[in-house]
Amino acid sequence: MKTLTDTRRLTRQQVYSVCALVIAFLANQLAFQGARVFSFWRYHFDFTLPLDLKIPFLPWTLSIYFGAFVFWAVSLYFCSLRPREESDRLFCADIISKIVSFLFFVILPTTNVRPPVNGTGLFDAGMRFLFWIDRADNLFPSIHCSMSWLCWLWVRGKREIPLFWRLASFVFAAAVCFSTLTTRQHVFVDVIGGILLAEACWAIAANEKISGVYTRAMEKLLDTLP
Repeated sequence: MKTLTDTRRLTRQQVYSVCALVIAFLANQLAFQGARVFSFWRYHFDFTLPLDLKIPFLPWTLSIYFGAFVFWAVSLYFCSLRPREESDRLFCADIISKIVSFLFFVILPTTNVRPPVNGTGLFDAGMRFLFWIDRADNLFPSIHCSMSWLCWLWVRGKREIPLFWRLASFVFAAAVCFSTLTTRQHVFVDVIGGILLAEACWAIAANEKISGVYTRAMEKLLDTLP
């Protein structure tokens, strides 16, 4: 039978999970939408390479691109249930990556040229909708790639996590990176930038002095909540 203390601990863990997920969502929105306030009027660079022009435009990969949001939510949620030193590292790395992305979006605005979508299929309609709601900016580094790669880095090398989930995380993270190219949401340079950013932020967050800032901030937040 659970004691009152056990119940309080469980409740605090649940509150932590909710707060961590909400903060991660807000950091993503502030980095992506907030940067546009400062960069929409500036010249945007196009990093399209000859290699990008050889990659086929595949509207059906939109399903992978949108599926990334589910992948992130599931990964972050289960990570939030892990020991704090483990979960705090991922959430700290995520926030650092959003800060760096915001700076790049403001200092080095980027864009690309999207192809016309003339098909009548479901995925063609989905692509037109995506191009309509998400204009071609804030491309370097790719948040889709950095976030997906971080979700894989969290499980990489952890034998206590089922091998199937570790492999699936890698495969889906790689598929998301591929889908950003085949949907023309990003170019090759954006993908490489996103992956390198994830690796760098994951390494930085391994420093307890840095991730400790996030841990202490979360503890103070939890202490203020009923």
